[in-house]
Amino acid sequence: MPPLHDLAALAVQIATFTGSAPQLDARLQLAACPAPVVAWAGTAHAVVSVDCPAPAWRIFVGVRTGSAGMPLVHQGDSVVVSASGAGYQVSIEGVAENDAAAGARVRVRLAGSTRLIGMVQADGSIIVPGYNSADERR
Repeated sequence: MPPLHDLAALAVQIATFTGSAPQLDARLQLAACPAPVVAWAGTAHAVVSVDCPAPAWRIFVGVRTGSAGMPLVHQGDSVVVSASGAGYQVSIEGVAENDAAAGARVRVRLAGSTRLIGMVQADGSIIVPGYNSADERR
């Protein structure tokens, strides 16, 4: 059996690149690679690719960071959704039905079977786009 790559060293390399701990499966058995290359896989910065030119292998590894693209709201979280405009502001409690990062849409289940879609803000709050300022009205 050929020598295996040191997964602990690979985890450190990924963490150094991303600034966060990787979700690296300890059961992986990769052939030893003298110089693995780590790069972002996509624009969400939630996954990296690790490439080894020789022997040839490639893996994709999820990372947990507080950077853009990482969920601020998770499925099952209790959330408050707000809408405001000239002379009014309303808010209501609900439950998130999916994970969502800042700037992404999240489905929210309100009392009963009512559902709506809101936009997650950088602070984790949720607004209903189109009702929060005159500039956003459609």
